[in-house]
Order: sequence, then structure tokens, then C-alpha cells
Amino acid sequence: MNQIAQNSRQYNRFLSRFVWSWILSFPLKRLAFGLPFLVTLGFFAVVFARGDGEIRRQQFLQGQLRNALAKDDLESARLILFRRLQANPTNIDSRYQMGQVLDELGRRDEAMRWMRPLAFPEAAVSAVAADDADTDPETKESDSPETTTAAPSVDQLASIRRRFRTADARAARWMVVKHYLPQLPDGLSDRDNADYTDLLDWLYLTAPRDTELAKLYAEQLLRVRRFADALPILVQLMPESPGIGLKAAVISRGLGYETRAVGYARQSLDEFTRLREKEPSRADLAVALAECHLFLNQYSEAASVLRHALELNQDEKQSEQLRNLLAHSFVIWANSFARKPQKTVTDRLQSLKLLQNALTVAPNHPLVLQMVADQVLEVIDETDSEIVALRQSLVLGTSPGVSHFIQGTAAVLKGDIQAAEMHLEIASKTLPLSDVILNNLACVIYQKEGGDLERALALSETAIKRNPNPAPHYLETRGQILRKLGRWIDAIPDLEVALTVPSLAAEAHRGLAECFEKLGDKELSEQHRQAAERIARAPKSS
Repeated sequence: MNQIAQNSRQYNRFLSRFVWSWILSFPLKRLAFGLPFLVTLGFFAVVFARGDGEIRRQQFLQGQLRNALAKDDLESARLILFRRLQANPTNIDSRYQMGQVLDELGRRDEAMRWMRPLAFPEAAVSAVAADDADTDPETKESDSPETTTAAPSVDQLASIRRRFRTADARAARWMVVKHYLPQLPDGLSDRDNADYTDLLDWLYLTAPRDTELAKLYAEQLLRVRRFADALPILVQLMPESPGIGLKAAVISRGLGYETRAVGYARQSLDEFTRLREKEPSRADLAVALAECHLFLNQYSEAASVLRHALELNQDEKQSEQLRNLLAHSFVIWANSFARKPQKTVTDRLQSLKLLQNALTVAPNHPLVLQMVADQVLEVIDETDSEIVALRQSLVLGTSPGVSHFIQGTAAVLKGDIQAAEMHLEIASKTLPLSDVILNNLACVIYQKEGGDLERALALSETAIKRNPNPAPHYLETRGQILRKLGRWIDAIPDLEVALTVPSLAAEAHRGLAECFEKLGDKELSEQHRQAAERIARAPKSS
């Protein structure tokens, strides 16, 4: 044992001497030259060690996030996403998920503030959640960053691509579905309308074959009156729905492409014909087919389709729709004769007969009643026995209120103010919601010697207030009443609107001449007086 211990001590002495001799052999004077390498090596060792730890942390948080979402634990998911964004505030996936989670939690406004910078990246702050990193989520009122939105870019493809070059399509679609579509029924603000259009411009560029997106895009282009841009998209969608072909036809006609319009309408007509052959009892297919015929000026065919549909239909609500469209078809057909520049007795008879058919189908349809009144008044001086008989038949075929309206307006044209007032008074009581009756009654009252001008003004203003875009005839009536009341300044705007209608221009000029004269502007008064005289001297068109 003593021998073993002695050998062990000798071995240790030898090893220690060796180690000390090895250390003393280091070139210590040249160690300074190796220090940069040693420092760099140590730095990278620390960096890689921390990076590996951060990767493991993010992987752990990702797993926790999956579990929270799988359990619908949205509050935990929000906190996990908050921690992820503390480490990497510009991570697009985390920002998008945060917006989704906030939306699911019912915090739509906060979700919007996360999604909007992703959809409109030019509005994003460079560090979208930097402020959140210094604040604990439990004590913070809102997790979402404050952003500002730049003004909408010009509506050109190059500008759209530049504006959305770093946009996130998922966030853009979220904005469309969650923010813009719910507001459409009430109308978008000017800024939202422009942004929504730009967003759809870009989304359609990225996914032109997405049918649902294309439908939204086409509807928005029509809404903002970009008809030329909407047309090719409508044509693209025609195989999806034959009704879109008719819409494309209407747009094409409005743009002056008549040949294309006819082609699209015929294509829709053929498709609806095939569909109706399979399901002849469907009222909606009959309506669509009739509308195609009407667009192509095939009035007889439209009426035939609707009559057949009425025979097959058992639903009262659908039957009412079919009757109204049939009456509308007769009115359009009658109007095709009424629009002729040189109408013959045969044309007038045909028009009146068609209106008689319309009255039989829908005696209370407002368009039918207005057309009947217009046509009866137009032939009021006709002496042809057949026309006179049809005219009387039409008057008798209307409701009592419409009959009195026609007779009262006819009396106005003949200058019989007393009879006109009587009939229009009765009509206004029978049909109190008819603005045209109120306007004509107001007109008769102010023209009557000693008429009640305040009552006439009240009737006129009622007719105007009930119309979002009142006709110049209504404004001219009010302007003339205000002139008679001596309210010169109030009368001028209404009378100036009436100058745009040739049949009203002469009387409007005379009224304006009086107003400006009373206000002391002799020069303007004289200009309007001369204009009225020029119109009076001008030859009347046949």
C-alpha cells in the first residue's frame, strides 16, 4: 500500500510540473494579437446561444397559441399574441392573428386598428406595436396601435399596385367583409368609398378568377359609376348568372355600344328561355325573360311571356309582381308610339289601346296612371271619333281621383281655372299622397284672382319636400308663388332652375325680370325681359 501511495505522489508531482512547464511555454508577449479573435468568438457564441433560446421561446408560444385557439380560449390567445409581438412587433402573421382574435372577442374597433395598416400599408406606423412592449397587457386599455391613414391614391392600376405592394391580402379581405360590406346599405363615407374601391381594384388584380370577389368589384364599380371598367367584369361573370348579361347589355347601351348590348341581351334571352322551358312555373324566370324582351323592344313577346306566367302562377304576391310588370310593358309599348316625332291617328289609337290594356291589368299602378293622364291630355283637342271614345273610356277606367286629376289638368290647359280648381281639390282629397296633384292645385290657386297664396305655397312645398330631387315644374310653381307674395330673393333660385325647361323658360324669365326690377337691378331685369320676348317671338316647333 505504501508503495502505491508513493507512486501516486510521484505521478502527481510529475503531472503538475508538466502542466506548469506547458503554461510557461505560452508566447505571452504575442497573446495580445489573438485577443480580437477570442472576443469575436465569444460574441458569436453568446448570440447563437440567445438566438437558439429565442427560437425555442417562439416555438413554445406558437404551441401555446394553437392550444388556446383549439380550446376557443380567446383571451389567452390574445395574451400569447401580445407576448409574441413584444419580441417581434412587425410580424405580419401575429398582427393579423391579433386582429382576428380581437374581432372574435367583440372588440371590432381595436381589430380594425390592427387590420387596416396591414391592408393599407402606407398608413402603418413603422413599429406598429412598439408602445405595447413597455406596457403590461393587464393594465393597458387597448392592445391596438394608433395609426393614421393616408389619402386615397388615384384610381389607376400603377398607383394601385404601388399603394398595395406590401399589403396583406388576408387583412384586405377581412376589411371588405367586416368593415365595408356591413356599411353599404347605409352608404359609405367619401373616404371609405374611395378606399373600398381601391382595395377591390387591388384584390381583383391579385385574384381575377375569384367569382365572389369579381361580383363585389363589379357592384362597386357600378356604384361609383365606373361603367366602362365594370363592363368586362360583368361579361366575365355572365356564365355564372344569365341575369348579369342583361345588366351588361344595359351598361353597353349606356356607353354607346349598341351592337354589344343587343348581343349580351340575346345571350341572356337564350339562357333564360332554356331555363324557363325546364321550369315554366317559376315567376322569377318569366320576369327575367320578359325584361330581356323589353330591352330588345320585343313588346309583344314580353306581354305573352307574362300572361302565360300569370296563368300558371298560384302565389298572390308573385302574381301582383307579374301584373305590375305586364302593365309596365304595356306602358313602354304605348310610349314607343307616343315618342314618334310625327304621330298619326293610328299611332295615337294604338297607344291609347295599349294603355287601356295596362289599366285593365293594374288599375292603380302609378306609372300607368301618369301615362294615361299624359296621353289623355295630349289628345284633348283631337276630334277623331275613335280617339274621343278611347279617351273617354280611359278617363272612366281610372280611379275617381285620377279621373278628377285628368279633368282638372285639362281644364288648366283650356284656361278654365274655376273647373280646374274644383277637380284638383277633389283629386287632392282622394289621392293626398300624389305630389303632381298637389303641385297642379297650387298652380291653379296662385293663378286664380284673389287666390289663397299661403295655401298654394304650403301645397307646393309639400310636393317638393316629398321628393328628394323635385322636378323643375314643382320649383317653378313655388317660385311664381313666392314672386306673387313679394318674396323676391326667395323666388329667384326656383325660377332660375325653371329656365332649364323650354316649356317653362318664358314665364320664368318674366318672373325673374320682375324680381330683379323690385330688387333694383335694372340691367338683369332687362336681360330677362328680352329673353322672354325672344322666346315668345321664336317659331313654335310642330
